[in-house]
Amino acid sequence: MPGLSVGFREWWCGRDNGGVALVADDLGAWLVGLLADAGRRKLVAFVLGDEQERALHQACQAALTATAAGLRPGDATAAGEVAMVVGEVFAAPAPQLGGEHGTLLEELQAGIGVRLAVLEDRDITTEPGWSSADAVGLSAAEVAQALGSHLVREITGRGARGGPLEPLANQLGHDRSFLVGLRLEGRLDHVDDMLVSMLAVMDQARPASAATVALAQLPAETAVFTGRDDDLTVLAALLDPSA
Repeated sequence: MPGLSVGFREWWCGRDNGGVALVADDLGAWLVGLLADAGRRKLVAFVLGDEQERALHQACQAALTATAAGLRPGDATAAGEVAMVVGEVFAAPAPQLGGEHGTLLEELQAGIGVRLAVLEDRDITTEPGWSSADAVGLSAAEVAQALGSHLVREITGRGARGGPLEPLANQLGHDRSFLVGLRLEGRLDHVDDMLVSMLAVMDQARPASAATVALAQLPAETAVFTGRDDDLTVLAALLDPSA
C-alpha cells in the first residue's frame, strides 16, 4: 500500500485478528482525552470513569466499523485498510484544539477533522508524491465526515437507551438542536435582509402618488372625446334596429 508510513506498514504486517479492535481503542483513547479536556473547559458535564470509558470504546469500535464498511461497501479488505489507516492517525499524538469551539459537538467534529487532515500530508510518507489518502482512495474530508457522523450516531443511539453514555448523548443532542437553531436564525436574518433591500428598491422606483401633487388650477378639458358629433351620428344610424 503506497503512501503509508514505515511504522504503520510494520504494524500492518504483524497485526493479529484483533487489529480492528486495537485501532478502535486508539480512537476511544483519543475521544476520552477530548472529553476530559472539554470537561475542564466546561463544554460538557460528563464524569469519566471505567464504565463510561468502556462504553465509549464500544461506541468507537462500532463507529469505525460502520465508517469503513460505508466507505468501502462490499469490499472487506479495502474496508479493513481504511480502518487501519484511521487507527494509525488516532494512535499518534495530536495537538489540542485550544477550546475555541462553543459546543462539544463542534469540538468533536473539529477534532476529527484536524486529526484526519494528516491523511493528505505528502511529506510524512515513504514514497514521494503519495499520501495516505491516495493509498485508500478517499479524501480526508470524506473519512472525517463519515467517522464524525457514525460516532455521534453511536453515542446518541446508545445513550438514548440509558446507561453510562446517557449524559453525553443528552449533551450532544442539546448541542445539535442549539446549532440547528443558530443556522436557522442565520438563514432567516439573511432572508430578512434581502426583503428589506428589495422593499427599499421598490420604494425608490415607485412614482409619487397624485395626492402629493398640489394643483393650482382647474383640470384641463378632455380633448379625446370632443368634436365627434358627426361620427356619433353615423354610429347611431348604424345601430338603429329599424335601419
